[in-house]
Amino acid sequence: MKPLLTIAIPTMDNQQQLTWCLESLCKHTDFPYEIVVVSNAPRDRVWLEELAKSSMFVGKVRVKYMGYNAGWEGGINSALEDCETEFFCMLNDDVIFLPGNSSFWQDMVGPLVNPRVGAVGPCSNFVAGAQSLMQLKVPNIVETSLLIGFCMVIRTDFFKSLGGLDTKLPGGDDLDLSIRIRKSGRGLMINRFCYLHHFGQQTGRRLEGDKWNSEWQQQVTNNALIRKHGVASWYETLEAAWVIPSWVEATGSVEKEWRLGKLQQLQGCKGLDVGCGGSKVECEGVEVLGVDREAPGSTGVGGQRTVQAAPDIVAEAGDIPVDTESQDFVYASHVLEHLVDYRKALREWYRVLKPGGKLLLLVPDHGKVNTILLDCSHVHAFIADTLVEAVESAGFTVEECNSIDWGVLALVACRGEVQSDE
Repeated sequence: MKPLLTIAIPTMDNQQQLTWCLESLCKHTDFPYEIVVVSNAPRDRVWLEELAKSSMFVGKVRVKYMGYNAGWEGGINSALEDCETEFFCMLNDDVIFLPGNSSFWQDMVGPLVNPRVGAVGPCSNFVAGAQSLMQLKVPNIVETSLLIGFCMVIRTDFFKSLGGLDTKLPGGDDLDLSIRIRKSGRGLMINRFCYLHHFGQQTGRRLEGDKWNSEWQQQVTNNALIRKHGVASWYETLEAAWVIPSWVEATGSVEKEWRLGKLQQLQGCKGLDVGCGGSKVECEGVEVLGVDREAPGSTGVGGQRTVQAAPDIVAEAGDIPVDTESQDFVYASHVLEHLVDYRKALREWYRVLKPGGKLLLLVPDHGKVNTILLDCSHVHAFIADTLVEAVESAGFTVEECNSIDWGVLALVACRGEVQSDE
């Protein structure tokens, strides 16, 4: 599979920790990535060449030899210049990936399908701000003013448009990048579902001793950032404040408004909410039965461990025990993309609807976001044309199919008199 993510790891005289990093990365994470180790020490060539030839790393790891110490920023920029994948990650060599972390990169990359998100970082034991594991009151998904560069994922084209890292600064490249990303109008997101163990300050301490991250060095760095961006931007970034992202708060609100508007047009009708999960839709004057494959009280509904199923009818989406032509509408929100045989489900929904009954569908829009990356349980991806084709092949007449929010398609179809034999 063609790589989607380039993981760039600058290194210098750190054989043991780089080996741990690469071994844990390849063993415990699963994603279509390539790893580029950027060598800043010519004397590292011999052991790096042997490392890259080992069976675990063949085809996954390549080494770029700088021939001199280009520093962290120079190493990252060199890897970025050659990058042809959709996503890019800057990664320290003094980190360890934990067992059971196979979805780490999917969880890191997934939020970047939202154009409002500029970069994503994990939480860790050795990191400042809201990314710290010990910030126990911080929600799992937050927007922050600062992302630390020990592990940061960003869209490659966006990172290139920003010019990469500023190599002229005396330090604070991650503060500088955080400011520039936010000035571009995009947000910095922390996904605390992703944890990365970080030793911290290994190369800096080895090369510069007590000078590294000292009060004097911090002062020099801060003064440089203030000269470049101003006191207000510097202070706001250094504060590393967090908020629930506006796009998270807004997610679903457009869908709820669309759904309510459609259901209000069905006063006095009855229908099904297929894949209702923990709560079925509600609208005054409309009778709704919730349908879900999970029995009442079951947890883990929709991938949410704390949500308990609460259907009125326990059934598969393609085999619902209700009479033929008994329902005025079928509503299914973010269900179709999870079904291996979605055509069977569409034919079943046609069966249960009365002639003239309405099908109301919401699905992720693959034309706007990479919907497979968005959720590993997605087995199909739809754009407007393919969704319309699928629904019409089941006998429906599509009345509208529009993108109503970033990455969400909304479709309304009507059941005709005769079902297709397809």
